[in-house]
Amino acid sequence: MSEKLGIGIDTGGTFTDACLYDFAAGKVLRRAKARTTYHDLAIGIGEAVAALGPDSFSGVEVISLSTTLATNAILEGRGGREGLILIGYQRELMEQLAPEVGLTLHDQVYFIPGSFDISGNEIVPPDLEQARQAILSMQDEVEAIGISGYLSVVNPAHELAVAELAGRLTSLPVTCGHELTNEMHSVKRAATVALNARLIPIIRQLISSVEEALRRHGLKAPLMIVQGDGSLVRAEAALQRPVQTILSGPAASCIGGATLSEVPDCIIVDTGGTSTDIALLRGGRPQLNPKGTAVGKWRTSVAAVKARTTALGGDSHVKISRQLSIEIGPQRVVPLCAAAAEYPQMLPEIERLAAADKGLPLTQLFDFLLLQKPQAAERLSGGDRHLAGDHHRTAEDRRWAGDGHLFETLAQAGGPLSLSQLAAALNISHPYLLDTTRWEQLGIIQRIGLTPTDILHAAGLLRLWDPAPARLATAATAEMLSMTSEEFVSAVREMISRRLALEILTKLLESGGGLEIPPHRLPGLPDQLPGRGGLTHHPAHQLTGLEAVCAALIDLGLGTSSPEQYGGLHCRFSLHYPLVALGAPGGVYLERTAEMLGAKLMVPSLADVAGAIGAVTSNVVCSATCTVMPEYSTAGIMHYYLTGLATENGKYKGLPEALAAAEALAAQEATKRAKAAGAGEVQLKVEQRTVGTTVHLATHVTVTAIGSALYD
Repeated sequence: MSEKLGIGIDTGGTFTDACLYDFAAGKVLRRAKARTTYHDLAIGIGEAVAALGPDSFSGVEVISLSTTLATNAILEGRGGREGLILIGYQRELMEQLAPEVGLTLHDQVYFIPGSFDISGNEIVPPDLEQARQAILSMQDEVEAIGISGYLSVVNPAHELAVAELAGRLTSLPVTCGHELTNEMHSVKRAATVALNARLIPIIRQLISSVEEALRRHGLKAPLMIVQGDGSLVRAEAALQRPVQTILSGPAASCIGGATLSEVPDCIIVDTGGTSTDIALLRGGRPQLNPKGTAVGKWRTSVAAVKARTTALGGDSHVKISRQLSIEIGPQRVVPLCAAAAEYPQMLPEIERLAAADKGLPLTQLFDFLLLQKPQAAERLSGGDRHLAGDHHRTAEDRRWAGDGHLFETLAQAGGPLSLSQLAAALNISHPYLLDTTRWEQLGIIQRIGLTPTDILHAAGLLRLWDPAPARLATAATAEMLSMTSEEFVSAVREMISRRLALEILTKLLESGGGLEIPPHRLPGLPDQLPGRGGLTHHPAHQLTGLEAVCAALIDLGLGTSSPEQYGGLHCRFSLHYPLVALGAPGGVYLERTAEMLGAKLMVPSLADVAGAIGAVTSNVVCSATCTVMPEYSTAGIMHYYLTGLATENGKYKGLPEALAAAEALAAQEATKRAKAAGAGEVQLKVEQRTVGTTVHLATHVTVTAIGSALYD
């Protein structure tokens, strides 16, 4: 066996995958899969790693982890309590623009004076006394602090001064905007810093769980984390900059998909438990989004893989609306068949619910609730308001936090309770009156329900657990819609296949230029399918102009409408690049999707562990940019100066001298970042981009350091 081995780990929404990789031979030696355990990630990670076989661990030199955890947390609205200090921002302008990037100006956001001019010269020094008061006020209310200066990408001195002050006054993690991005868009940069602070507690738990599991198996190799651009970084660095792990999972899957398919140009479709990620590969590398990554409501400055993420996966909640239509997602729940395998006492309750009279679905009949974090629940029942992660608690919130009856009931049950069981135990007249949204968002309570994974089990297309619970729930749900089980399964599969086709079309349209289409905004496809209540979407004839034409063509192309509705007009799609299906259930849905889009479908033999393969075969890649700016007088250019990395401005008479100084500074910083990220020897790549042709406005000098994560 090779002396240089690596372990790749991919902690997804449903499964944790692991692979043992031989770097010399360039092949996977072993692979394993375990259920992701949200209440304690170390359990699932340990099971997956242990299944690789401890006898092979002696040659392991590096362990790499990719994860959808940050992305899923954003989509599900989960996160820690962040504090934010904004230097030189105008409150009125932020109140207007912050919602556009997902930023909420809650009571732990502080504005303090301080400004530079565009050349990086200080105009107003930071008010460090106001900063001190802000830090002291928030230190017991938040879990991490973000600092963003209005022009920090030109001169980071103010951010550094406030960060140094925060470091002396508190032990909380502190991150500055200039450390995360060179983005000039100050509002988006502020949102990036705030989101980074929100994600720190979540990523801390993940990394701690991984390290604990590795220690138990005697693994001492360095732990690396895959970032959203596909590069690797030491776990210690990822703890400070978790926002850069957004789309870590899709990035690793892209690299793994390119490796497995051996097709340089393709469309990667990675279907996980919580979400599906779609990315376009050209030349074997994923496209990056230079404008920053958008996930959910957040618009960030993180240059991650240009993937389209939709909240549709194997664990998406399949629900019946009050209008008796099928709805899928965006919430993630534990599949019934998976939960029943761990808690067999669920099966008799599922049988009882399936035999009960079906009324108007005010709640989901087969939803169960499970207490995942008893210790956190115990603290909450004692009135620890900080765990709720909400800066605007009401009197009703405090009553619930102090009551604890809900947590006690779930704890005493020793397993999941159906909504009707829980309502009866709490003396609540109807399950509809149960409200556990906050506790589910915090991960204290886990919801279990009907999912696409259950649908596939009921249809015999997937066999991971006993299909009996899934069959019972599927048949009973179909009965509510006056359908047979086969019709219901077919409707859900068709809905998912069409939704994937729509998302792929949207992704390809976005890849052609600056077009950005928010989720569910492309016309022509319902978000729901009919039961007895009929369709609830807005069909093409309710739209006007070009939007109506687009809707009609998409309807025709995907088969939602028939040619007879449009005078015999036919529309067919044809994709030049093949679809590469990754993830356990992806191929099942993509067969129909590929048919709709006129595309070739490829399902690699190791598709279910592509993320783990991509994680272990990635490299450390760090960039730094220094900008050369000319300063003009009426006579022309007087001299050049540097911005972006320098905190003190030097002046250079000639452009070559300034460019050489910028390259040296960027190379030093890129190498420093790569070494800190965990690289050994690095190679440097230099790029220059000049802004302005007739009149020289600026030249951006970017140095990229690339190195292996292998250690001798």
